[in-house]
Amino acid sequence: MNSDPNDPFSEFVSDREILDFTDESGREYSVEVITTFAIEDKEYFLTSPIHDGDYDLINLESDGFHSDIAGFCVLRMEQDADGEETLIEVLDKNELDEIRNFLEESMADD
Repeated sequence: MNSDPNDPFSEFVSDREILDFTDESGREYSVEVITTFAIEDKEYFLTSPIHDGDYDLINLESDGFHSDIAGFCVLRMEQDADGEETLIEVLDKNELDEIRNFLEESMADD
């Protein structure tokens, strides 16, 4: 993120990574990237919705491994038909359980 030296508020600019995306119905969302991680050969983004109205994005409740945030939106990096990288919301319950276990074990190791 570039800061403008003439901007008096530039010192308050956060280095948070924000992802903006639009769903299939045209609704726009913004999420903050908390961390990225890989399980086997799949790359994931653990994100948190920024706006209160976007809490319907939460697909992984945070009880048990992160008490400051109600939940997360887990996205998986995939390649589309043109070979471009794209982020896909993880919806499979078994995959989300695997991610939860991975995150809980990772936090226990810290």
